[in-house]
Amino acid sequence: MGRCALAVLAIGVLALLLPLPAAATNNHDPVAVAPADRVLPVLESFELNGSASSDPDGDPIRCNWGWSGQPPGHFADPNSCNTTFTPESSGIFRFRLTVWDPAGAYNLSQNNFWVGQTGLGIAMAVTNVSVANHAPRIVSAQPPPGDVYGEEEQHESEHSQHYTTASNIVLAVTADDPDAGNLTVEWYVDGAEPLIPERGWSDDLDGHSSFVLHRMAGTYDVVAVASDGASNESARWIVHVATPGMSGVAIAFGNPFALGSIVAAVAAIGVAWALWRRKQA
Repeated sequence: MGRCALAVLAIGVLALLLPLPAAATNNHDPVAVAPADRVLPVLESFELNGSASSDPDGDPIRCNWGWSGQPPGHFADPNSCNTTFTPESSGIFRFRLTVWDPAGAYNLSQNNFWVGQTGLGIAMAVTNVSVANHAPRIVSAQPPPGDVYGEEEQHESEHSQHYTTASNIVLAVTADDPDAGNLTVEWYVDGAEPLIPERGWSDDLDGHSSFVLHRMAGTYDVVAVASDGASNESARWIVHVATPGMSGVAIAFGNPFALGSIVAAVAAIGVAWALWRRKQA
């Protein structure tokens, strides 16, 4: 019995000396608070303020801002609860604010949004910012939109035979986009896409575009449309193609001022002729 009593006493002493296991505590997820949705009228930097986010346990929190990457833009500091974002084009931006505490853990879901698991100290909030689109502008057009006159081309063969081919009338525009977005210029003749021989127009990323009307005698409605994908602006020409040697007549009869000048000149010649005849009589 003496030995058993000593063993029990030893176990009791050890129990008093060893520390008790700490009571289990439940960590609470922090609360992510992103700003409300909004619409911006211009393409400029704007604030993303997540400083209202907090942790119920009073633990320090960390923040991270992200977005899908489209439309393009960049953060001043994606790891700050309060940051700014600069969009590089118009569109709808969907931002996610991820907040976690020291016990936080996270997984990456298939739709590329950060998601948390209950009790692991992570939270997420989403805000949408729409940046208004502004229509592109045609800043110059050559020749100026309106009536344009030209004629078929005439050539001479090696056997001194004359022959006529289609016109080569060049039209050109320069356009820009206030939102610095992707800009395209498309051409239409009488409401349809140009013919295959006319599709050799030049186009570049700066909005410069030219087009060659390759048609026989006739009148054609040519339109250049500058578009950013959401809105557009156009320039329009009415092109009069005459047979060789007749473009001057076409210009005169198509222009009321020129036609009036011709009529006045003919009248003046008639009056001078009548006065000369009277002198001779």
